[in-house]
Amino acid sequence: MPFLVIRCERSSQPSQSFCGLFNVPTKFYPWFLVALFALMGAPVLDNVCGVVVGYAFMRGLLARWIASEARFQGWEVSPRLDWLTSSPGFVGWTGALCMPPDAALPAPAAAPSQSGNTMSGGVIR
Repeated sequence: MPFLVIRCERSSQPSQSFCGLFNVPTKFYPWFLVALFALMGAPVLDNVCGVVVGYAFMRGLLARWIASEARFQGWEVSPRLDWLTSSPGFVGWTGALCMPPDAALPAPAAAPSQSGNTMSGGVIR
């Protein structure tokens, strides 16, 4: 839910389509989904907390808890975390995790080519 709130807050579109059936104003879309999920039996408190966290992030209230790039890099070279950073499959810090609320969204990726999909090194047509 927090990511949905961030997406809706950054959206320039006035409404979001719900499964192509009808449009919901973008600013109410997360709350609409909370109500819909509640009707389907989902835990309301979990979803409300997610929406609140999304709005708190967008208002900058969580900025003090987001670690800086220098701190992430420091953790990677720390002897205390050597067991983790030297393990197979560890992905190093790229700086992509913490995008401030006022940062511009990245441009959409180019459309996939018509030659086919790549899966397990082969091409499926």
